[in-house]
Amino acid sequence: MKDYMSTREFGLLEEIYWLPFFAEENLFSVIMITQWNNFAAENWNESFKIISSRYSKKIYNSRKALVVNTEDSARKPQKEVIESALRRYNGKDITIIKVNLMSLVNLLSGIKDGLSHLNIKKEVLSVFRTMAGPQQEILEVENNQILLFLDNIRIPDKNLFLHQLSASLPLLFQDLDEPPHLDVVEYANPLNEIEREELLRVLL
Repeated sequence: MKDYMSTREFGLLEEIYWLPFFAEENLFSVIMITQWNNFAAENWNESFKIISSRYSKKIYNSRKALVVNTEDSARKPQKEVIESALRRYNGKDITIIKVNLMSLVNLLSGIKDGLSHLNIKKEVLSVFRTMAGPQQEILEVENNQILLFLDNIRIPDKNLFLHQLSASLPLLFQDLDEPPHLDVVEYANPLNEIEREELLRVLL
């Protein structure tokens, strides 16, 4: 777990409990709980079973919803798609991060025989969307690039978030010896029309 947390957070851990969720007899998600004894009832094991059985299907369905269909965006000119996104976030406290997936896809294609670049890219995007959650938008654009629109309140530490994204990939691609480097560029949200047009030119 150390790879997914800051040094300070990891150093504060004294105990960890895992709450599993199953769908179709497969483990698909877990919740990590720390300092459980500070507030848990004596029959916490039975409580875990009730929570898991009651919410497993709902959580499973919510994870599937994160894999959005990008066909509608793909039909539109890229400039129109990006410009529309920038206008949606006008005045919002967000950070925009461009991630170039080309080097990552090439790396993974070299160690995952039988998987095409397209399938690897879909797997990577699925991991990113799961890690980011439904509140953060991930926009797929041309040339194996994606744009992350991250809420600065929900995700104040962008470096930690990007580290967690990278650290999650060896869990899916187990032939990776270590978390891969992510090729990213960070942009501030434009404050006006002039800045928006300038960022649009940079992104294209």
